[in-house]
Amino acid sequence: MRAFNRFLLAGTSHLAILVMGAGGAWADWEAAQTNPTSPVAGPVTGLNAANGTDGTAAIGEDPAVNGTHGNSSAGILVTNSNASLTVSSGSVTGGIGGNGGAGAGNGSIGGDGGSSVGIMVIGQNAQITVRSGATVSGGTAGAKGSGGLYDGGSYGVRVEGANTSVTVESNATLTANGTGVSVANGLYLQAANVTVVNRGTITSASNQNSQTGALGMGDQNSNATITNYGSIIGNGTSAVDNWSGTASLTNASGGVIEGRTAIHAGPTGSLTLVNNGTIRATGNETAISLSDSTQENSITNNGTIIGDIQLGVVSGSDHLVYLNKGSTLTGSIYALQSGEGNVVVGNSGAGIVTLNGDIGDVGTPIHSLTVANGATLKFAQDSKIYAGGISSSNGMTFDFDTSRIEYHYYSSVGYTETDSGAGYFKTTINANTRKHGYIVVFA
Repeated sequence: MRAFNRFLLAGTSHLAILVMGAGGAWADWEAAQTNPTSPVAGPVTGLNAANGTDGTAAIGEDPAVNGTHGNSSAGILVTNSNASLTVSSGSVTGGIGGNGGAGAGNGSIGGDGGSSVGIMVIGQNAQITVRSGATVSGGTAGAKGSGGLYDGGSYGVRVEGANTSVTVESNATLTANGTGVSVANGLYLQAANVTVVNRGTITSASNQNSQTGALGMGDQNSNATITNYGSIIGNGTSAVDNWSGTASLTNASGGVIEGRTAIHAGPTGSLTLVNNGTIRATGNETAISLSDSTQENSITNNGTIIGDIQLGVVSGSDHLVYLNKGSTLTGSIYALQSGEGNVVVGNSGAGIVTLNGDIGDVGTPIHSLTVANGATLKFAQDSKIYAGGISSSNGMTFDFDTSRIEYHYYSSVGYTETDSGAGYFKTTINANTRKHGYIVVFA
């Protein structure tokens, strides 16, 4: 029977998936500890995994033989079902992944590099806990052989077993070494029904070039439930990358999610996001990017979002953005395609929502803007609204402050406005500059 032999990036996906041989064995994992008795106190460091063998070129009637993949290393390998693993202190680190064997040309290709994982979870129904002060890290991954496709990946914790729970306590850290790897995640989910509670820090290395997240979700991910009370910090491109599958993410009060793109949903990723804390884009990038996603996504902001929200392409305008009372968006909401996305202000009840940016864009208006439950939309700077219509329920207030607001109405979107209650416009006159707020409507 063929053994499990490698990590491989699927198509153009930047997130690694596992490829298992027909036999389903895990012979190519080299681990310092397998199914250890809990609790585990570090340091634990994975073995340096074996390199792949070089390929051979075609000679006469003999076909070319490809270089083989390097083995993968784990600090701790969890294969048992219903396992309970607690890292009580110290560090758990993956060893060096094996290098791929070289291709010999003339039809022979090189092998991929092996990965390095702090804790690799294969068994189902596992419970993984990282206690305060402990660190779990992916180590240095193996390099692809000459003519190979991919270097290995580095992961703090990688979950392949369904129904697993991962708890990261306060002052604990999951991280990954991003040196020369194809992908690096502090935590990577590739299984159904995984539950994550983070009170510590989940991060990834800053010296990686690939599109990876501190917390990544791949092709086998489904029904993940993630609650963040601590910090999820992406030093590569994103903090949270839901490349594929369904996930529910709650950023609790005091929680911070920060990255060049803080949150990204891939082509088949569907995300339900509730933000009660802070989501921040660094380097003037997008805070929440759904631009690749063709699935339905929902964003509810009760806290602070710093950076733009970019909506993807979904038939029927299914992207929903709720800006609730007391929340602030410092950035704009853009649609990738005309008529996509619905923005609702005050869905949770009357209150003030502060906007520092635009809604929609020239040529790509959103489907609709609704101000509900008598809420107030306060503009903190000059802003533009591009939409198929503006509706209200139980009254609404636009507070212009001293800003100029442009409303560009797109009848081509085909949205039917509905209104109930009284509508109010509020303006402020600056006593020194005499500047005041107002609205200009373009139909």
